[in-house]
Amino acid sequence: MKERLDALVRDLCAPDLGRALALRLPDVINRYRDTIQAPDEEYDPQLPLDETDIFLIAHEHQFFGDSKKPAAHLHEFLTTQLEGVVKGVHVLSAGVSLEEMQELTRDYRVMVDVVMDQDQDYSDPEVVISLFEALLGYLVNGVSVVRLVTGARLVPSVRQGSTTEGGEHLSAEIQAVLQLSREVISELAPWSVLVADAVDDGAHMVPQYALSPLVLDAMLQANAEQLRCWARALPELPPTLTSFNVLASGGLVSRMRNSGGGISGEAHPDFLSAVTDPALPVQQRARVFLCAQAIMLSLAGVPGVGLHNLIGSETPETEPEVHDLSGGDRAWELEFGKLVEELESPGTLRNVVFEGYKALLRARALEPLCHPKVPQKILDLNPAVFALLRSTSQNNGEGMLCIHNLSLDPVELMFSPAEFGLDIEVGMREIIGGDIVFPSDEPGGLVSLEVDSYEVLWLRTPVHLDTDEDRSFLFEDEDFPVEAAELEDKED
Repeated sequence: MKERLDALVRDLCAPDLGRALALRLPDVINRYRDTIQAPDEEYDPQLPLDETDIFLIAHEHQFFGDSKKPAAHLHEFLTTQLEGVVKGVHVLSAGVSLEEMQELTRDYRVMVDVVMDQDQDYSDPEVVISLFEALLGYLVNGVSVVRLVTGARLVPSVRQGSTTEGGEHLSAEIQAVLQLSREVISELAPWSVLVADAVDDGAHMVPQYALSPLVLDAMLQANAEQLRCWARALPELPPTLTSFNVLASGGLVSRMRNSGGGISGEAHPDFLSAVTDPALPVQQRARVFLCAQAIMLSLAGVPGVGLHNLIGSETPETEPEVHDLSGGDRAWELEFGKLVEELESPGTLRNVVFEGYKALLRARALEPLCHPKVPQKILDLNPAVFALLRSTSQNNGEGMLCIHNLSLDPVELMFSPAEFGLDIEVGMREIIGGDIVFPSDEPGGLVSLEVDSYEVLWLRTPVHLDTDEDRSFLFEDEDFPVEAAELEDKED
């Protein structure tokens, strides 16, 4: 490690400062080396993430009620409402005490933010040492995912460096710090994950900030063309890097084409209100909203689920406009007891969204083809449909065809299973509800499949009738999802 560390330090600092950092940083690292404990489970040191890694995004002070501290309510929500559904939590605020942090890390994979201030001079050894003291302190206390917030997508650097998704540049100093952070984490805690704002050699995960507005616009226009173009153009990532996929719960702006052919923008306080008409029936709003969320969950990478998206929140009228840099979740507080009552009251918007969302998350966590390393292929089946194929390079008939109808109208899709490498001899397993789907045979080796209004189908092949797990338990609420005919009747 020493040679690699020395090289990175030389890139980071001027010669005199570089020597000072090269002498001091190993002492800092060694001070923490024996105090960071490895997890019991196995991990892939190249990319220590798998299909079970799903992160709830929440503020530490998200809940209030009785005499418990806010972080204790967050822990209770995870254990009582999301047991076996999410594996991790991204805590957006830094106000969690050491004791509370250790309580969370005992049961969950915790992600925290370490902010890299652009007014700071990262060629100064003192600044770099301070950053690593904070990073290593989190690792000692059980945190296994650290997001280095550079703010580069908001404050472009004038120096040439790595390029963020938005096209801005990271400074050479920040790029070197990211690579240095990855090197230190790989040495001291190889099971841990580094998240950064740019596609960089130093990160394990990079956020896809463009996803929220693209999905929103696709849903509002019932047209997936722009979303498909963006997803198809994403660069192929190395095996050590994956995407962090999040649909923001607030601060959204949609772009709609007006009658004159121009583009107009509209601001929305939350994703649920943005993508659905509040006047529509609860079941229809939930179905449309969950179709949008399912798109994010189907993409290659690791999903981050904003708390307010998960529980079907709509912004209170008195809530000030407060956003966080992650694009993840809003900060307004919830009374814990009242929220639980709403989530457990059948037929309420919160209940229908929450139960439907959990069904999607359970199905995803059980599916090996949702592993971040499994490639995706974006398909062009219908203008109103966002579809992709998750499959390995092995030609064994194994794959998952993910279909999302973004329109009110049912659509009929035609495709070639052979072209996609799918074995549908005994049908396709719909992994969310557990049903076996049999496409209709068409001439020329094609098959056809009808997809209902705002329907989500995650179709797995091959089907093994004697060994496939019955997943019908995933939809615990028999009233969800509602049938397309019911949606049309309610809209009329």
